[in-house]
Amino acid sequence: MALSNEEQKILDELEKSLGKASRSSEKLSAKTPKQKTNFALELVVGSLLAVAAIVLLVVASATHLVFIGIIAFVLMLGGLYLVSQNWSSSALRANREPKSRNSVSDLPNKGFFQERWDQRNGDNS
Repeated sequence: MALSNEEQKILDELEKSLGKASRSSEKLSAKTPKQKTNFALELVVGSLLAVAAIVLLVVASATHLVFIGIIAFVLMLGGLYLVSQNWSSSALRANREPKSRNSVSDLPNKGFFQERWDQRNGDNS
């Protein structure tokens, strides 16, 4: 069934917009060099900042100065934010040793899907 002129115009506009979207996503996905993050330093600085903020919060409550308590609370949140950055997937990946790259056929346990693929293709090794 042929498309009407109006439907064809709408289809052409959709194709153009999809083409523009794919080009912009390619630009965004282009690898830019990322700075190396020192997760250990962030952990130490965040921990020290959180402890110092707790001490400052105790001092603020003892002296009844509300603005110092607010500053201490904000500093504590900042320290906990720095500490929480070490639980991200990139931080955990940075601490692991790189695994050796073996082909799937070299592995002793191929896995369910690889075994099914081999059965379908007649490769019973």
